Amino acid sequence: MWNSKAIGAYIEKVFGIRYSGRGLRDLLRRLGFSSQKPIKQAYQRDLTKVTQWLNETYPAIKTRAMQEGARIYWADEMGLQSCDNRGRTYGLVNQTPVIKKTGSRFKVNMLAAISPQGFMNWMVFENNCDSNKFIEFLTRLRRQVKQKVFLIVDNHRMHHSKQVQQYVKTYKHEIEIFFTSLLS
Repeated sequence: MWNSKAIGAYIEKVFGIRYSGRGLRDLLRRLGFSSQKPIKQAYQRDLTKVTQWLNETYPAIKTRAMQEGARIYWADEMGLQSCDNRGRTYGLVNQTPVIKKTGSRFKVNMLAAISPQGFMNWMVFENNCDSNKFIEFLTRLRRQVKQKVFLIVDNHRMHHSKQVQQYVKTYKHEIEIFFTSLLS
């Protein structure tokens, strides 16, 4: 990653020119550069498969959903936790500042699904997300949505488990699962 400190060191090493921090940032701005937070992307990503999924697979899912009166949902799992985020501050030498905080922490997980029309369903729970928890989520989704569900998920191993596949097979008239392209 290139930050202004690394760029300044490189310019000084290669060209023998030393810039102040502000001078270097001004120079970079004049050259059309800005400080940005990069997007994280899996290096194993296969752009051909992603493009094929977006141009062929997803339009086919949309067409089938319209024909069958199904609602498309995109689903994913995530974890939330309280954590210590102190940052930095100034204090007198040899007198470390103290910030009072709660000693209790919490951690929860969530499965959520959202449709392109903005319909949302979610389930929050404390234990780990596994095949049984995903099946519980699918059951709730089936009960809450009054039409067939086309659920698009990533390739997490729980989505491919035998239990989940058997569940979806049993309720195929109410729910179908589609997988996004790998590592998109």
